[in-house]
This record gives sequence, C-alpha cells and structure tokens, in this order.
Amino acid sequence: MPNFLLNAACNGSRPRRVPVLERFVSRPALIARLMRERHVARFIVAPPGFGKTSVALEYAETVFRFESVFWIDGSSPCFLRDLDKGILAATLLSRSRGELLMVIDDVPLLDLERSEALSREIDAVLDSGGEALLTCVPAHDGFERHRDRILLHSRDLLLTDDECDEMRTPQDRKRRPSGDIGETRRVAAVAWHSPAEPEPEPHMLADALREDMPASIKACLFALLALVEGSLADVRAAVGCTDEDLAHLELYYSYAGINSRLDAFKALDVEPTALAAAFSAHLASIAQTTRFDEGELLRQIADLLLQRRKPERACGLMRTLAPKRLRASWLHERATALMDAGCLQAPNELYESLGKEALHIEPDLALSQAIRLLLLEDPAEALPLARRAMGLGGASVTNKVVATLVAAQCLTGSDRDQALDQAKSLVPGQMEAPGRRGWPESEPISQESLHALVALAASPEAPPAAKIRLLSQLADGQAPRSMVMAATAAVLGDMDPTAGGSTDASARLGDKQALRRIGAAIGAGAHVPIERDPTLFEGLAAGAFDRMSAAWGLTETVWDEAWIDQAHRMEDSLYAQRASWSSARRRSTGRRSGKASKTGSWNAERQSSATGTPGNVEKLRVKLFGGLEVYRGRNRIDPMLFRRRNVRVLLALLVLNHGREISRDRLIRQMWPNSNPDCGRRNFYSVWSLLKQALSTEPHRCPYLIRQQLGVRLDATLLESDAMEHEQLCQRLLFESPDAACWADLYQRVASSFSEDLLPGEGHSPALNALRREYRTKLADAMASASMRLLKAGRCQEALWFARDAHQRDAAREDLCGALMRCQIAAGQRTAAIETYHDCRRRLADELGIDPSMETMQLYNQVIEAEEAYQ
Repeated sequence: MPNFLLNAACNGSRPRRVPVLERFVSRPALIARLMRERHVARFIVAPPGFGKTSVALEYAETVFRFESVFWIDGSSPCFLRDLDKGILAATLLSRSRGELLMVIDDVPLLDLERSEALSREIDAVLDSGGEALLTCVPAHDGFERHRDRILLHSRDLLLTDDECDEMRTPQDRKRRPSGDIGETRRVAAVAWHSPAEPEPEPHMLADALREDMPASIKACLFALLALVEGSLADVRAAVGCTDEDLAHLELYYSYAGINSRLDAFKALDVEPTALAAAFSAHLASIAQTTRFDEGELLRQIADLLLQRRKPERACGLMRTLAPKRLRASWLHERATALMDAGCLQAPNELYESLGKEALHIEPDLALSQAIRLLLLEDPAEALPLARRAMGLGGASVTNKVVATLVAAQCLTGSDRDQALDQAKSLVPGQMEAPGRRGWPESEPISQESLHALVALAASPEAPPAAKIRLLSQLADGQAPRSMVMAATAAVLGDMDPTAGGSTDASARLGDKQALRRIGAAIGAGAHVPIERDPTLFEGLAAGAFDRMSAAWGLTETVWDEAWIDQAHRMEDSLYAQRASWSSARRRSTGRRSGKASKTGSWNAERQSSATGTPGNVEKLRVKLFGGLEVYRGRNRIDPMLFRRRNVRVLLALLVLNHGREISRDRLIRQMWPNSNPDCGRRNFYSVWSLLKQALSTEPHRCPYLIRQQLGVRLDATLLESDAMEHEQLCQRLLFESPDAACWADLYQRVASSFSEDLLPGEGHSPALNALRREYRTKLADAMASASMRLLKAGRCQEALWFARDAHQRDAAREDLCGALMRCQIAAGQRTAAIETYHDCRRRLADELGIDPSMETMQLYNQVIEAEEAYQ
C-alpha cells in the first residue's frame, strides 16, 4: 500500500479498520491521565483483552474529535516498510494543520535499530508540537529510552467499581457488590463480555500467547490458570518458574491473580476447554522449560488439583489436553482417589472420551466405571461394563464378584437371579493370596466377607435386622474399609429408620448390638474431631448410620458434628451429580439403545428422550415488544398456551436474561415478592410445568428449557428474540459512522419493530416494569446520541427523525427535548422548536415543580434572538 500513511488519516471519522465494540464504556479517569502531559510520548502496555485500543480511541475522539488524527496499524508490514524509510513523522507533519495526534496501535516486536528509529520519529512529532500515543503488549515494549513517557500498564487498565457496574443489572449489583469483584474479573474483555458472544478467555489467551512471550512465562501462566488458586510454591514445583517470571506476570497479567506478598495466587477461573484451545499448541515448548515431559507435566498438575480437592477440574484438564493413553493410565491410577473425593460425573466423561480403545488401554477401568455409573443411577450403561469386567482374565476373584454384583443390580427377574448365582459360585473356599488386587485396595478378603457381601445383594427384601447382622458379619471379616462403607451406605440408605428392629426384646437387643458393631467398623463413637473430610462411601455410610442409630436409640454412637455435616454435604453432592448426569444423558445425541435395564420402563424413557438431536430442533423465536408472540421455527405457538399471566412473565424474564442461568429463588422473588418461600416455590414449579408444556416439541420433551439444581435458563443456542435485536440496534445507533448509508434502514427498524414498549399489557409485574423502563431508556439514549452525531455531520433530516422519535418515547426528559430543539433549529423549524420548549417547560413545572435548565433556555433564546434579528 503506497498510501499507507495517507490512508491512516481519520479525517473526523472513526478508523475504518478498528472494529466497533458492541459494549463500550467511557473511561474518563484514564483519559485524564493521558492528558496530564501531552508533550511527551504516551504508551499503553498490556496484554490483549485489557482495552488498550478502546482507551486510545476514546482519547482520539475526546480530545481531537478524530480531526488531525493518524491511526497507524502497527501490525501491518507497511508500517515496518515506512519506518525503515524514516518517513513517518515527515509524512504526517506535511499533512497536518497545526495540532497532530499520531496513534500507533499494536506496535510489533522491534529490534534495537528499529526501536531507535521509531523513537526518533516520535521525538520529531513531539518537537513539532504534535502528540504520540502507542499501544503494545508487554513483550514488545522496548522504549525505555523515553524516560519521561507516560505509561499505562495492565493494572492501570483494570476496571474501577463504577466501570464494573456499567454492564451489570441492578440485581447483579445487589447480589454481588462491585467491591467484592476481584482483580481477575476486572479485565475489560472479561467484565464487559456480552452473553450473546462466545466466551472471551480462549481468544484472549490465544492472542496473549502469540505475542512473543518467553516459554518460561508461558509455562508459569499455564500452571497458574490450570491450578486456579493455591501457593506459589506449587507453581514453582510444577514448572520451575523463577521469581522474575512471577513478578512479570504479577505486573502485567492481572488475571494470573498473583500476590507475591502472601506467596499465593488466585487466578481467573478458565474452563479446561478454553485452556486447551489456547495452550495445546504450546505444551511442547512449555515442557522444554520444565524437568518434565508433556505427559508428566499434565499428570503433575492434575495430581496437584486432586490434592487441592478439585477433582472435576483435574479430570477436565486431562480430558481436553492429555492423549488417550495418558488419560487412561491416570484415570486407572487415580480411580480410588476420585471415588473417595465423591467425584463421579467428571471421571465418567473422561472415560467416555477414550472411545472404544478404553478397554484395550486399561482393562481394569471397566469395573470402576461400572460402579460410578451405578452410583449415578444409570444401570443401563453400567451393565455392559460390569459384564466386561466379569470376563477379564487377569481380574482378582474379589473384582469378579463385585462386577457380578454390579451386573445383578442392573438386572431384574431371572437375569438377576442368574447373576447372583454366578456371584455365589465365584466365592473361593479360602482367602486370596496377599498382593492380589481387591476392591479397591490390594488386600486379602475372607470367604466370610464375600459370602456376606453376596448375601446382602441377594436379599433386598430381607428384614432390617437380618441386613444389620449381615453387615456386622461383613465388618467382622477382613473386608476393606471402603467395601464395608459402601455396603453400609447401600443397605442403611435403603432402610426406613423408623421401622425399628425385631419385635422380640432379646432379638431387638441383638439388633442394636449388631448396629453398634457396624458403627465401630465405620468409625462411629470416637467423639473426637477427624482431621480429614469423609470419603464418598464414608459420607454416605455416616449419614445413613446417623439417621438409623438416632431412630433406634443409639444416641451414644455419634461422630464429631463437623464430620456429620461433611457427610451430609457429600450426600447432597451425590444427589446433585445424579441429577446433572441424568440431564446430560437425556440431551446426549449418541445414545445406544436396546440394553437391558433395571426396570421395564427404563429403555422407553431413554429412547423418548433421544428422539431428536439439537441440530434438528427448530429455534425458538420470542417477540416481546408490542405483545408476546412465540414461534417454533416459522410456526407460531398457540397463544392460548400462554394465557396465564405468570407463564408469560416467566418466559419474558428468561428471554431477557439471554440464555444465562438465573437462580430459582431470584425468579420467585421477582414474580411473587410478597409470598413466603415455600408458597413461592410451589407456585414456581406449577408455572414452570405449564411453560414447559407450552414449549414442548412432543410429549414430555422440551429442549428449550434447562433446569439445574438451583437455577434455570433457556438454551441460548436455540433462542432468538427481538430483545437481542434491540441490544444490537442500540449498539449500531451508538457507534455507527455518521457517514454510513444505513441510517434510513435503521430508523425503519426502530419505527417498525420497536414502536411499542416491552410487553405493554403486563403492568402488574414489578420486575417487568423495571425492565420495560430500562429498555425504553436505552433506546431513547441511543437515538439521542445518533441524532447528535448525525447533526454534527450535517445530516439534519436523519437527525430530526431520531430526535423526534426519542422525544415521543419519553417526553418528560429534558435532555431529549434539548436534542429535538437542536435538530429543529438546524432544520429551520423555529416554530416547532418553540413549541417543544414550552411543552418541556410545562411538564417540568407540573410534574417536578422546576424550571428548565440554562442550556435549554439558551436554545430557546437562540430561536427568539434569531427571529428578532430576522424582523
């Protein structure tokens, strides 16, 4: 491009090649800092995502109105060409008229000679009375010779409390005050991210890794983001980073969350998939800077996460970053630790990522996967894995017995009886040799223990007292503690604590003694704090035993209170994982069919939930402005299905949340603010059921609504709404170039699609009333801004359209009256401007008891004086 520098002139308009931000917030404090000393070079140095270009744009518009501004794209090769020729300053100064602003956006990595050359060009511009503003990433900042320069780096660009609140709803601000937001969430790309767009972290991190960052800093950043929080000693042990690397990251990469004073960190919580997208291509170079290879590095970080009680994240990192063989070996080695931590769903997803090769890589994975699926109440998937584990030649007798019992739990009728008979036949006549792998420990298990285990599985309808005695026999044998815990949890968890024991007094005493022996085996009665959290089976067994012993009057056999609380939290976690796994399986598109199941209705339920794929589901389009209209594809859904007001309100609130999750309790407060919580929850579930019925594509299948444990949302991938179009339209009105040819079309969209308010007939909902005012104000603000920019560009007629429409929407706002008067004066409509003034004055006096502002009165005087001069 021979005219590269000449084309860099803005000529009063926004730079063409700089994308228009959908979400822009003014940052006057930073502009003020840049204006303190305008005769020196200003540098904005920060990684991608911190808003460097936005600040430079705002400075150019605020101070220069883009007049005498040259916006140079530093990433263009033409920049290096003209820098080598030494013509930057001379060309720009020859085209300027007095004042001048040279902006070099995204300065590339320069060698010493080019850095000196650019410094000379900057000095030439400054010496001629111009200004220079440069942006670059930390690795490209080689301009220390400008000792008097003004430097804004990453920490300076972190959002203030007010800037954080700009893009947050009042409810979000109330739920979490901006003062509680940490530094890692104050990065502009993260805090101002639009929910309608993809998550910003993958692009932000990928751009940061492309900035010629040293491999040692990449390794340190990867460890910090993977571990999320902990001690810096963990990071040093994992990747061997130096204090200099940590200091560099603390200064420039705020989302790393480093606090060197505390020798700790709390980084931005980035999803494993986003980490994999950014770092997978760099793992080889990262591993070269450590004492590990790629596999050992990932294993080291996953083990650290497991030790820090983050098993789900450990599994996520292995699933997205590790090769299949490493995934399989790590899952096999850590199966017990993951089970103890109560982590079931994440290991299942890791196992499924191995595909058909799983059993060829690690045959023993089948049994642990079958146990996890059974705990998640998915017997149809557990059964084939249990059968495979039964047939493994190298498996221990204990593992074969356990696999057979798992299979029995997945079967019914004669199939179940055959599985139990096979389990009985597998029990040996003597103890296994020490060192053979049992479940899950490598311990010998006695014949009595295995017989008791099989008998418990074979006697689901046995009296409680009989089950207690079998549990006692299992505990008195040489069964591993985890097996005793699992059996205790399974048996006691299915029993009715109020059923009591035997009716005979002596038998009842024996039942209590048997229950005491079970308590001794699982650790009850210690009365001392336990220095660790319970494992999954300990938690389930402790919770069930606590309820049973209280019902049977064994109040002396209790754990430490904190231990019991942890046990109940473990139970809650299991229930939540079951619900999440069930929901995920229903949405899965690749379900296999025709498997045996525990009940006759299981297959039918699963098949009915998988009749379509997300790709085949028609999108849901919801129209809210001017009244509710709901379409599935091109077909409108019967309005009578939304005849109840609360159904319409619930759908509107979900749509206006743009597919983001909203808590159930928050919806209840919004819809029934005066109801007690229990009544509100009952009302919510009733309305939710009606909405689900209205949106269902077929009986009992609604792909649009997603309900999790405590939150609900609409599937954003299947949702379209005029509320989203409203947001996009406002952004275009705010930032579209005044010289564009699309203003007539934009006004037509405003007049046709948004001439009415949001659900104007739903005036009884305080939440919708507040949202209606917010959307009306947002559109009026955008149209007023557009009218002023069009007026400055000399497009009076288009400016008048938008100003008049904005005033009609909210005639009580004085600023909109002033905008309309300016447009009317510019268009020669003096009479109309006078009428607008008197109408504004009357409204202010009647409604607020005040007079118009001096600015509005000056506009009125301007019209009057022009009329007198004309006469």
